[in-house]
Amino acid sequence: MRAFRSPILLFLPVLAIAAASQAARFLVVDHPEKSDAIVVLAGETRVRPDHGIELLRQGMASHLLLDAECEIGSTTPN
Repeated sequence: MRAFRSPILLFLPVLAIAAASQAARFLVVDHPEKSDAIVVLAGETRVRPDHGIELLRQGMASHLLLDAECEIGSTTPN
């Protein structure tokens, strides 16, 4: 039984790393659909808030939730 357990214990971390490296693919949406709310998280704080506002203006959602660290209007042209 020990000989069987060793390969499995070596394979599980490899499988976990492979799954984790692909996990972000589920978070990226290239073709957004209309929803109840748009959630803008921190990261790329000079781009994401403006993109969220643009989606709101397009009528993609009726609510926009921004992370506290977002900078609104930083890339919007005058």
